[in-house]
Amino acid sequence: MFIHKKNGFTVLEAVVAIAIISFVLVSSVGILISLQNQNKALNSQINAASYAALIRDEVLLQTTISEIQTNNFDGQTKTLTEISLETILIDPAYDFYSMTTITFEPIEVSVYGNICEFIVTVTYYNNRTYEVRGILYE
Repeated sequence: MFIHKKNGFTVLEAVVAIAIISFVLVSSVGILISLQNQNKALNSQINAASYAALIRDEVLLQTTISEIQTNNFDGQTKTLTEISLETILIDPAYDFYSMTTITFEPIEVSVYGNICEFIVTVTYYNNRTYEVRGILYE
């Protein structure tokens, strides 16, 4: 009669252990990749927010309501809907330069004078957008 001493693992136990370890490693890599993408998106959003605030401040400093008004053929005053960044002297070397638009809302006349709201939209990481609003007044 033979008495077997169990000193090692069976093949089935080894395969199950390898499968569990593989599952844990694959899940960990997936989570790390997701966290890395979220970190890139957050950093890009912070940079886009800073850039949008810079553009808004430059528009406030360099643009007046009379500059965004044009006269059409009927003699009616019309508000420009967008201006380019070149008109407000922004350096094209910025990362978001080509992905930025400045949109103007129609001018409202109030007891305080002419008021025009504008929106600076910056597109960043994977076509996400960040908007900053500003108001011009005379």
